[in-house]
Amino acid sequence: MNFKILFLIIMVCSFGLAKVSAQSDSCVYLHGKFSIGADVFLYADKVNVRQSDSPTSTIVCNLPIATPLKIILRSENTFELNGMSACWYKVGFTNNGAYTTGYVWGNLISFATSKFTETGITYYFVCAPSSKTADDGFKMTGKIVSDGKIISTVVFKPIYSEMSVSNSFGYGLSIRKIDPTGFDGVSKIFAVSFIYEACSFMNGDVLLFRSGNNLTEFARATKESEAGIFNVSYTYVFPQDPGGKRNTLLLNVRTIQYDTESEDERVTSDISYIHKITWDGSKGIESEKVEKILNTKK
Repeated sequence: MNFKILFLIIMVCSFGLAKVSAQSDSCVYLHGKFSIGADVFLYADKVNVRQSDSPTSTIVCNLPIATPLKIILRSENTFELNGMSACWYKVGFTNNGAYTTGYVWGNLISFATSKFTETGITYYFVCAPSSKTADDGFKMTGKIVSDGKIISTVVFKPIYSEMSVSNSFGYGLSIRKIDPTGFDGVSKIFAVSFIYEACSFMNGDVLLFRSGNNLTEFARATKESEAGIFNVSYTYVFPQDPGGKRNTLLLNVRTIQYDTESEDERVTSDISYIHKITWDGSKGIESEKVEKILNTKK
């Protein structure tokens, strides 16, 4: 690869980083840590808040799941549990009507939270890594919570590229709600987005459906790019979109390959795969994948 292409790769990757960073300002967890001053919620239940950043420190109080917290500072001390390592955070919160502070281990805090109301009842969707093993890597758990009670849970594999031997989850997370119109019995669709701001690292969404009191992984979509070499992207067609079909998600995954020897990012192949994923009332079924070759050159 010549110098011009290498320079282009650096410039495009840097531009991509700036763009993703701007979109990620609302994320409370990014670059493997919580933002100072962020408003967060507890992911775990009956959490012991400690006087200092140690699992043997004096317990200040015990808090239920989805308790709101304010991140005050991040400690350099870490703790490992279930194969995962995380820092301790000093947090502020209200307990029995009084403002209190204490330390909470990072993986007991929700990495991304969505608040919503159904039939006059307030719910929280909370999400965080729940384990890591040598064979399976990280696992995430999402929970629907109301009035301090866990209504439903789902365990799923996050979208990420293994970066190192570190047991700390280094990706950023965000959640957005998607209109569930056209999917029978589905009241909410949560798109859990996994973000890492660098070329050649996998990013993407895991779509979770709330149907009754059940929380189910329906589909996942990934994207990845290396400037001047390849780009993998995706788009959705939901039932309410033009060309959409009831109880069906059309996931269009496009892969573009570039000629690494050219100086103008000449396309050598441009292929789109349309994945048809059907909701059967309890899970997603991928029933069809259609390849569409848009452009191929040798």
